Amino acid sequence: MKHKFLGGAQLDNGDIYAIPSHSDSALYISPSTSTVTRFGGPFTPDYKFKWLRAIPTPSSDYIIGIPCWANSILKICTSTQTSHTFGNSDLSKLCPPSVKRWRWHGGQYASSTGYMYAVPANAPRVLKIHPYLETCECIGPSFEGSQKWYGGIKSKRDHIYCVPYGHTKVLKIEPEADTARLIGPDLTTVSDKGTEGFGWHGGIYSERKDAVYAFPAHGTGVLKIDCGSDSVKILGEGSLPNSEYKWLGGGASGSGVIYGVPSDTDKVLRVDPETDSVRVLEAKGLFSEGYQRKNKFQGAILGDDGCLYAIPSDEEFVLKIDCENGDAISKIEGFTKPGTKDKFQGAGVGDGNIYLIPENYHTPVCIHLEEGRIEELYEGVDGGMQ
Repeated sequence: MKHKFLGGAQLDNGDIYAIPSHSDSALYISPSTSTVTRFGGPFTPDYKFKWLRAIPTPSSDYIIGIPCWANSILKICTSTQTSHTFGNSDLSKLCPPSVKRWRWHGGQYASSTGYMYAVPANAPRVLKIHPYLETCECIGPSFEGSQKWYGGIKSKRDHIYCVPYGHTKVLKIEPEADTARLIGPDLTTVSDKGTEGFGWHGGIYSERKDAVYAFPAHGTGVLKIDCGSDSVKILGEGSLPNSEYKWLGGGASGSGVIYGVPSDTDKVLRVDPETDSVRVLEAKGLFSEGYQRKNKFQGAILGDDGCLYAIPSDEEFVLKIDCENGDAISKIEGFTKPGTKDKFQGAGVGDGNIYLIPENYHTPVCIHLEEGRIEELYEGVDGGMQ
C-alpha cells in the first residue's frame, strides 16, 4: 500500500503514533520494546490522504489527526488504543464543496485556550478544534488560493505562525483573540525556472531569539519571523542557490543551530540564530558529481547522541549531521527496498534510537545510533505492510 501514514505524534512517555493516510488503521510504535501494532478503523468512507499530521493533548491522553481529504477529524485514545472520528457534519459546512483535497497542513495546541488550530493549505480559513468537547469551527477571514501555508510554528506567547508556501505573506493565528491575520511584506518568489510561489516549507522556532526560521523551497533566502515585533525579513539572500525545492524541512541541534536537509539540492543549510548567519555545508562524498536525485529528505530529528538525522524520502540512506563535531556529514545505509519513493514521513526518538514512520516503505524502521545500523520492524509475521 502506498501513502500508508503521513506523520504522527510522540508522547512524553516515548510512545509513537502514526496517522493514517491511505491506511485503514492507525499505527503504534513502542520504542521501549521495539514492537509495532495496528489499531482502530476501518475508517469509512475510505478516503485517500485522510489525515495529515497530528497534535497530542498536553496530558497525552488523546491525539488529534488533522483532516486532509477526510471529511472528519480523527481522535485516538492512547490509554485504550482505540479511535473514532467526529466533526463530519460540521466540516461539510465549514469547507466549500469545491475544496476537497489538502485542506489543512499541520497545526498546534494553544494552552491559553485549550483549542487546537489547523493551518489552511487549500482550505480558506483556520480550523479550530476542541479535542475534548469534539467541536470544530473556522476562525479569521477567508483566504483565497491553494497550498497557501505549510506548517504552523508556535511561539512562547502561544501565537502560531504559518509558513508561506503558495501564499505571499505569513499568517499569524492569535488564539486568545480568536482570529488570524496576515503580517509582513509581500514575499513573492520566482525560481531559476520561472516558477512563482512555493517559497518556504516548514520552520523552527528559536526560543532564545524568539523568532521563527523557515526553510527556503523556491525562496531565495531563509525567512525570519520576529515573534516579538511580527517583523518579517529574508536572511542570506544572494548567498543561496535560486533553484527549486532546495530544503523541505530540517531540525535544530542541542545548541539551537538550525539545519535544513537537502531535497532537490545536494547541500545542507546551516542557520545560526545567534548571529542570523546563513551558509551551506557541502556533503562531500555523499552525492557524486552530477547527482540528480530529487526529493531526497524531508525533515530531521535530533538523536540522543547530539546528532541530527535526516528522514529519507526518495534517498537510499539516512543523512547524519554531527552538530557538535564540526558539522561532519555522513550516511547510514541498510534499506532492503531500494527504489522506494516517499519512504518515510515523520520520526520519533526512544531508548537511544530513532524510529521512522513509513509512508511508502513496507515497514517502520529503527536506526540504532550507537551501531549506525538500520533495523526493519516488521509487524507481526506478515513480512511488512504491503
